[in-house]
Amino acid sequence: MKTTIPTWAMITATPADWPVAQKAHARRQMQIQWPDHKQVRTWAKHQRWPTPIFGFEDAFVAMLLKTDENFSLGLTSGIVLHLPRASYPISAEKLAELDALYAERSPTGRPSEWGSLVEELREIRRAVEAGVIVTVEGVTVEGVTVEGVTVEGVTVEGVTVEGVTVEGVTVEGVTVEDNLNLNSFAAFYSWAHGRYHMLEDGYDRWIGDDG
Repeated sequence: MKTTIPTWAMITATPADWPVAQKAHARRQMQIQWPDHKQVRTWAKHQRWPTPIFGFEDAFVAMLLKTDENFSLGLTSGIVLHLPRASYPISAEKLAELDALYAERSPTGRPSEWGSLVEELREIRRAVEAGVIVTVEGVTVEGVTVEGVTVEGVTVEGVTVEGVTVEGVTVEGVTVEDNLNLNSFAAFYSWAHGRYHMLEDGYDRWIGDDG
């Protein structure tokens, strides 16, 4: 089962990220790029950190996360630490690419890119499950009621009247664009199923499963 958090949802840790690293490690979401183990062992010996023959990586990580000072020091050992980022925006351009995959059809009229779309959506889901708030930009919301609007610089039939303020206006049935935050599986599913609703019935390996 593929559960790897996508690269775009990760950041490279800095000394200020010790609390984030502790939390990520507890959730098994911390990723470490190890250089040559001999190099790290030599570094650890110089710092008087444990260097057991077996379980060296676990011992190293335990020391790394023990204190703020250890964490800052450990990042100079040659390792590269990756942690889930706090948030990540899906731009309107990326959303258009996903929509194009959904709409693509073969010469016979059958969907031809749903497999690619499913993999893209799975990456988004895994990021959300790792605690990354994925923001979908430019989501259209229809039928909104906006109350207490202040309108300045009104134009009436081609005539601009500057400095006019109209307060307390209620406008119904407005179509607006806003950003949608996907911060849970439920939020992700609601968005993905609502936008790509034919996938669940028309594709045998959908976004909730990892093949």
